[in-house]
Amino acid sequence: MTPDRRVTLVLLGTAAVFGGCGGEPAAVLDRDAVLRLDVSEYRISPQNVRVAATSNPTRLRIVVRNVGRLTHTVKVERMQPDPQPEDDAVTTEPSLVVKGAGVGNVPPGGRMIGDPFYLPPGKYLLSDTIGSHENLGGFGTLTIDPPPGG
Repeated sequence: MTPDRRVTLVLLGTAAVFGGCGGEPAAVLDRDAVLRLDVSEYRISPQNVRVAATSNPTRLRIVVRNVGRLTHTVKVERMQPDPQPEDDAVTTEPSLVVKGAGVGNVPPGGRMIGDPFYLPPGKYLLSDTIGSHENLGGFGTLTIDPPPGG
């Protein structure tokens, strides 16, 4: 293989790898308020879920299927809005984890259904809390849109 051909192949491979980078993945619209998530090594899929609320708060349930080789969990955490530029005071809460929202240890090949929980409209973080899975890509977002007229 000539050096010019190698450079061309490397550039094409680089473009293929980085061509899809450009923000959050498209949101998957959930229609029944049952979040069906697949977890594997450092991945929660779908990574971006949007729920059209029918009430405020909205009743949700999470069903997790572990398609990986390690044990995984999923927790739900409120995302704080970015502080406004003119607002220097940022309020912090002791815990942003939503109690009762998520599932515990799901073994490889296992499936777990979480208890129902309620969330108001807003943006939430879905994360795998085992070890450093979240830091390595085991996270996603959940957005709950306000109900019509509310």
